[in-house]
Amino acid sequence: MANNLDGNKFPIYTNNIKVEIDRKKVDEKFVVYQIATKDLFLKENVLDLPAEQFKAQSVAYYQKTRWFAMFNKGNVNFDMFKQEIQAKDDSAVANEVDLFCQDETSKEGIKDVELAQLLVNSLKNRSSDIFAYNNITGKLYYSPVIKPNAKTIEFLRIRFFTVLNSTFLEANTETFSEVNALKKYGKRNVKPKFLFDEETGEFRRKLHADLKKGQYFFDLGALSKKGPRKKFLDFLSRDNYRKSKAGIIATFLKDVKENLSDFITIEQIPFMDYENCEQKRINYENYDYGTFVNKNGICVVNTIPNRTDAKEMQSRIVNFLKSEYGVESVPDNREKGKYIIEIIHDKESGEYATAEEAASPNLFNEFNKPQDQHNLFSENEIIQHITVENSAEKVNSDTLKDVMRNIVQELIIKGDVVNRQITLVNWNEPKEWTFVKCGKGKWNEAKRCNSFRYYKMKICTDGKLNFDVFDNRKYPENDEWNVLDRIFGYYNKGFKNQSSGVECIVYNDINNINVIYKTKQFTLLDVEELLRTLSLSDSENKIEKNRLENYLDDFIEIHENLTDKQQSELNDLRENIHNSFDKELSYKDVLNMYDSEGKKHSLIKKKIISDFVYWLYDASSEDGNPILLHGQMKSGDNLYKNFNSFLGIKSITLDGQFKYFVGKKKEALQSNLPTSCVIRDVIPWNKNGVNNGGPIFFNELEHMLSVEFVRNGQYTVIPFPMKYLNEYVRFCEKDEDFGED
Repeated sequence: MANNLDGNKFPIYTNNIKVEIDRKKVDEKFVVYQIATKDLFLKENVLDLPAEQFKAQSVAYYQKTRWFAMFNKGNVNFDMFKQEIQAKDDSAVANEVDLFCQDETSKEGIKDVELAQLLVNSLKNRSSDIFAYNNITGKLYYSPVIKPNAKTIEFLRIRFFTVLNSTFLEANTETFSEVNALKKYGKRNVKPKFLFDEETGEFRRKLHADLKKGQYFFDLGALSKKGPRKKFLDFLSRDNYRKSKAGIIATFLKDVKENLSDFITIEQIPFMDYENCEQKRINYENYDYGTFVNKNGICVVNTIPNRTDAKEMQSRIVNFLKSEYGVESVPDNREKGKYIIEIIHDKESGEYATAEEAASPNLFNEFNKPQDQHNLFSENEIIQHITVENSAEKVNSDTLKDVMRNIVQELIIKGDVVNRQITLVNWNEPKEWTFVKCGKGKWNEAKRCNSFRYYKMKICTDGKLNFDVFDNRKYPENDEWNVLDRIFGYYNKGFKNQSSGVECIVYNDINNINVIYKTKQFTLLDVEELLRTLSLSDSENKIEKNRLENYLDDFIEIHENLTDKQQSELNDLRENIHNSFDKELSYKDVLNMYDSEGKKHSLIKKKIISDFVYWLYDASSEDGNPILLHGQMKSGDNLYKNFNSFLGIKSITLDGQFKYFVGKKKEALQSNLPTSCVIRDVIPWNKNGVNNGGPIFFNELEHMLSVEFVRNGQYTVIPFPMKYLNEYVRFCEKDEDFGED
């Protein structure tokens, strides 16, 4: 295992945070009441009364059963408050919290994580382009400015949770849509639950007094199945960053410092004791996809011949296979034993019959939609579907090569599953490895998941594959299935139609098992430092012309060994500054070339003058007014200084738990990231249960993470053999009905 604990130059950050609360100062300023009730229907509106009638400073709930309201001291009469609460619900109990008691079993206790949430929920709306909502259901939401009459709104909900002795920040996107739009989209059980307050601009839960004509109401739900649009990180500009998840988290931490520093401090924790685990084996992956395609043969089938874009897709794919892989003949219908690329409609396109429509067809066949094509293939057919709705643009563009690489890779994997032999890599392991995953669950009448199906794949030392399946409604056939059933039963408890965060069980010996578990933890950068850097280097920032000229002269005088390119570029920069008629220049103007008439004709080459950019920042910082002409976000050490938490494969042990994450290859880091890196735990088990301190054989599996399996040649987040097992599971479950048992 690669290990450079002593040589780590830059830290990694996660959503693990350090929270400190001055309970004495909180007690001096506030009083907190806890509300408890047996009526779970009140889990949303139990906090309306203290927030609206008694004007609570903050409200919060924790794990649905512990509700809190915080008031400025002397602003509310407890007996009156208690009386009003019980008038709404005679089973409700209200208690004054002892702010120095952290015992959650006590009626007067409040844990640090609960008090922290209550404090940050007190952040109020403010006039900026990113603003906080103190939602009366006890949640803290952040969002960029919202367009008037928007049908859909995305908020970022800020929440704290604890694992063992650590506190974590959770930042999940929650989407609200206008009620009538949701109904038209087909969402069920839609109710008018939320609205924008016309007086305060606050997004809040609907009250009885809000039922008036012309009011827009919202409910939880999106008008699309594509998921949240908010990027996790975008550092192309300061404004882009502030609207991304990471930027909103930075704004939140800044708000806490500015408004709540007397009571609470929240800091990111830098971790230095990690291991870099990026391990590539030479000649491990077989990149010659043309050999696979020509040996196996390939067909390109268009099931939508009446669509022009589908015909164009088929034509471009066939031409690519011939020109790139040297394929001589590409049939346009399925042929047994060959790879099959099939162009079909997307499931959500409405072009295929739903289950209800297929069960009750129209007597006139011309009015019936065709059957869904996604699952119409046999066990021995090696087929990869590509949908015209989602892929036509990608195929008919410069991304065709990447798209085809992914398609052919999928076909090779599926062919390996059919033939029970790994060929995509040169598999030659000293041990046999067994990988296990849990499939979908079945429901019982009480809507509690009572059964799961487990899938097992054993890989021999030469890459031969063996698959096996077990239904846990049956008695385990042997000790191995019994142990696996016990592990899944431990983690699946409380889950319904799907398994828990267990992504994979892997072992060579049933006495030494590793469970790979997907956590709610994720990697972060130093969010406030990046905001500071982007603010300093914003292209609209202004600098005095004379000041910049003086710095440039000093730099050239001090640095005598400049290259010809550097000297030429600095002379261009000097001339550019001299030609300006303005006393103050924006950074954007400085880095753009202008002639004597003020016309832009070329750009200053930022890489060549990077030494001056760094020197200027250091020199101007010493003068107390730092100038950063360009952030150089990914140049040199800045790549790791800023983005170390998103690069490569790294592992760390925290609170005795082994963790790892898989990031991007450094050359593939773009200016925006749709998601962060999820942190996974590797938990040792044996036949008797969790084996604390037991062997972790992650180092033997590291090379299985460095295989390039996803778009743009990125790594796989769990050992790549799981791709094979997932394909097997997908086929086994494609025709299953997982409705009520």
